[in-house]
Amino acid sequence: MGWRAHPRKGAATVVSPVSRDLRHLKFCKSAGLGALISIALGVAVFVVGRHTSAVNAYLFPGVHMAGLVSPAVPTAWVYWIEPEGGPYAFLFLSLVCAAVIWAAVFGSIHYAWARRNRNS
Repeated sequence: MGWRAHPRKGAATVVSPVSRDLRHLKFCKSAGLGALISIALGVAVFVVGRHTSAVNAYLFPGVHMAGLVSPAVPTAWVYWIEPEGGPYAFLFLSLVCAAVIWAAVFGSIHYAWARRNRNS
């Protein structure tokens, strides 16, 4: 803990470590909101725009990320998802990767927006 003088009265005050914990709480809140928006967007895309290019746009980053991650996925998980393996397991992996990527995008946008509005 550090000490600093109060700007008006000249009295010493303690800088609380709680303010550091609030940054972590606000980051987790933004991450949770980003995950919620990502899942809601994914559900809306697959329910409303089932046969449109919106599904391709939602899955696009996930397909590329799943291609990078798939060698690291254990074979037992692939056969747990689909007993015969194959494209359904990759589709599930790309859907999960797309949800994580979109959650990171929306969460970082919310965090930057909240931080900018808090400092102004």
